[in-house]
Order: sequence, then C-alpha cells, then structure tokens
Amino acid sequence: MEPAKGQLRSVLVVCTTHDDIAEVPAATRGGRQQAGELGDSVTVDHDEPLHYLLAQKTGPQQFHARQVIVFHDNTPEARCP
Repeated sequence: MEPAKGQLRSVLVVCTTHDDIAEVPAATRGGRQQAGELGDSVTVDHDEPLHYLLAQKTGPQQFHARQVIVFHDNTPEARCP
C-alpha cells in the first residue's frame, strides 16, 4: 500500500530473537545512513536500575567504584538535583 500523496511512510519492525534485535536496527541505520537520510550518530549514556531491596540500598558495601547513584526523591542524607 502506498502512502497518500504528501504523507510519509512508516514501518513497524518486530524482532523475535536477541540476534534480530542486535542485527536489524544496525542494518536499518546503515542503509539509511548510506542513503543520506541520517546525520551523525550520537552516543547516549544509559543507566541500568539495580532493583535493590530497601535493606540492600542502605548498605554502602552494596555499591562499587564507578557506579552512578541517582536519587529520585530527597532523603535526610541526600538531596535530588
């Protein structure tokens, strides 16, 4: 089905395996970059939640060097930015 005149096409890609999840977006970006449809790539940091229980959060021995600790609420010991 062709889009109406002046309308952009959109596509939904469903990946069913972890291999597909790694390969399909990279191939899609590569093709679009070669076609000049994309600009320069940008690296974005991504923080992974640890899902610690309350008791684990209170023990400083749970945290390691270079871990980033983000407070979402103010506490008596720390204030949110």
